[in-house]
Amino acid sequence: MTMFELSNIAEQDLITARKIVSRILQNHWSLSERQIEDLFFFEEEVIVISRVFNIYRALRELFQNEQQADSWIHKSNKAFGGIIALEIMISDSNGLKKVQDYVCSQLV
Repeated sequence: MTMFELSNIAEQDLITARKIVSRILQNHWSLSERQIEDLFFFEEEVIVISRVFNIYRALRELFQNEQQADSWIHKSNKAFGGIIALEIMISDSNGLKKVQDYVCSQLV
């Protein structure tokens, strides 16, 4: 899978990307405003947008059912020592990358 990259992106495209990622975080993953703020705490906005989009897209490929894909980040995971992916994503400075790397590696 080719990673979604946001380097050298036009301002209008960034606005569109923000809207898409906002829908993913709020409507699909049901994150609170605080959780969303925490996601953007450790990394630059374009990196967070890119990682969220990659995680979302990989989960859509891994699970046939949309509800399963959306709920995956809220379930404990053996790969993260039983911790839910969302906790890794919002509490670890490298969390989004860890989750992205894991779900993308499952596509191989």
